[in-house]
Amino acid sequence: MAKILLIDDEPELLEIMGDRLEDDGYTVVKCGGTPEAIEAIKLQKFDLLLCDYTMPCGGFLNLVNVLSQTQLELPKIAIISGHAKGDFVKSLSVPVVKIFEKPINFENFSDEVAKLIS
Repeated sequence: MAKILLIDDEPELLEIMGDRLEDDGYTVVKCGGTPEAIEAIKLQKFDLLLCDYTMPCGGFLNLVNVLSQTQLELPKIAIISGHAKGDFVKSLSVPVVKIFEKPINFENFSDEVAKLIS
């Protein structure tokens, strides 16, 4: 089964999303911030990276900046955000395949993730 890196600074949301993904059969590595996520990406290969857009420890843009300076193979990337809307995704240096808007619609969450992984 696919491996997902889940990054969010909200512990409750991190647990709820992680539990849902694990229930769907995915292997999930949960990180509460960008520094943890960078270390995880250096050590493991992921099929999907689900990252909160805004976090106190740097957020998605910081993660992208750090990763773009490496030779690491990046997985598919999806953003989780209550603020990231519009065409800003086109200006990023990495391809973003989906934006999950907060609050997360858990009725469609599993199906949307399955589409991204396939």
